[in-house]
Amino acid sequence: MRHWAFDRFNLNYPTLAKRTVSWSPVSRNAILVTLDDGSIVRYNGILDTARDMISYDGSEAGYKKEFSLRLIEKMADCCVDQSYLSQLSGVSQQSISNYIHGKSLPTIFILNKLATALHCSAADLVDF
Repeated sequence: MRHWAFDRFNLNYPTLAKRTVSWSPVSRNAILVTLDDGSIVRYNGILDTARDMISYDGSEAGYKKEFSLRLIEKMADCCVDQSYLSQLSGVSQQSISNYIHGKSLPTIFILNKLATALHCSAADLVDF
């Protein structure tokens, strides 16, 4: 079965598309693509971004970066911007901006509020 994001991936990333061994949907807007060298790329069709799925390196900076990317992807999946996410979650827009720009991380309480507003689990945002 075809997925619109896979079609867009093929169109916008033809070099990577030629190296595709397999792919699977991870959300309505994103797919994971396995390449011929065994590496895995996550492609988000809404954001038109392809990024290597490199395992978390254990650093605080790496954690902030991965959380930021996942938050942005979930916001795109739900078609919400910072302002609307703030309204839905009760978290200040400034705090959301800080998470997106990797300046800070949410507490567990705030993480759960964000996950609820984005219709996902907290693990979807932080389990890497």
